[in-house]
Order: sequence, then structure tokens, then C-alpha cells
Amino acid sequence: MLKAPLIHLSSEETGWTNWGDWFQSLGQGNPKGRRFSVNNYMIALQAAQDDIGAVLGWDGLVESLMREGRLIKLVSDTIPSPMAFYLKIHPKAGTKARLFAKWLAASS
Repeated sequence: MLKAPLIHLSSEETGWTNWGDWFQSLGQGNPKGRRFSVNNYMIALQAAQDDIGAVLGWDGLVESLMREGRLIKLVSDTIPSPMAFYLKIHPKAGTKARLFAKWLAASS
């Protein structure tokens, strides 16, 4: 994977795990393959489907694409997210938003 073409998400606002973080957490050096940078995760996923390179995936976001055969898992290595995830509901949120939040919390 160190020499594979990799799709990088260049948005620093998310704080998401990047390829450097992933390789470092697995005790590897920095990737040296071709680099393709995008600023949107949906574009990154589409680029991977178009065989541009490998993309980091979060299970909940890519499982349906993998089930459909649009993406494949290249390696078995995984790392935990360094950040906690949370859902914040606006005080004026409607009934449907609150119902969704309740369902999401119950399913985790």
C-alpha cells in the first residue's frame, strides 16, 4: 500500500484520519505512491469507484458500496477513530429530526 495510488481528502476542517495517520498507526512509513487530492469525501469515494486509487473508508459510510461491489476492501488492517462521534440536536429541531436522533442513539 505504501506505493499504491492514494486518494487524499484535503479538507483540514474535518480532523478525519488521513493516509499519513493510518500508515503511522500501523507502524509504517509515509506513503510514496501517486497522490490524488480532493476536498470532498463523496468525490473521494467516486474517484475510488473510478479506479483512480485507494480511499480510506469508514465502515458505516462505505459498507453499502462494498456490498454492491462498487468498492472492495484492499487490506484487512483497521484503526479506531481517534475522535469520538456525537450528534447534536438543535433546540428547534422538528419531530422527525428528534425521532431520527433517538433511533440513531438506540442503534449504536
